[in-house]
Amino acid sequence: MAAAIGAGLDVASPYAQMIVDIGDGVTDIAIIREGQIIKTAAIRKACSDLQIFVLHMVAQRYGIWLYPKEVERLMQDLDSIRQTVPQRTIMAMGFHLKKRCEISVEINQQEVFIAMEPIVYKILLTIEMTHYANSLLK
Repeated sequence: MAAAIGAGLDVASPYAQMIVDIGDGVTDIAIIREGQIIKTAAIRKACSDLQIFVLHMVAQRYGIWLYPKEVERLMQDLDSIRQTVPQRTIMAMGFHLKKRCEISVEINQQEVFIAMEPIVYKILLTIEMTHYANSLLK
């Protein structure tokens, strides 16, 4: 409820509203109507999982272990989930696993999207199931 108020939702509204909080380790979902939480769900997939998937993708594809801040920046620098513009690349710093030295690598945004896709899919599926369960309550 506090997250909904902090996000500026009208929690007293007669219309159901959903809030999704993608935290570090858990994604929390709540449906609020008329000042009450009417349905909740949680999934142990969140930002830390997204970061791990991107980190491992870069390590496998380029042999580079990215610094944690670089992984965060890669995820924040994404233009849009809808890739309607030509692909953009992002430079990131890491440690080359074979050469044992610091190195920068140019990573295509599409690679980051693909790495994150399994986690995003699980979060979206949980949101959809929560919405569906709520519609059965009516």
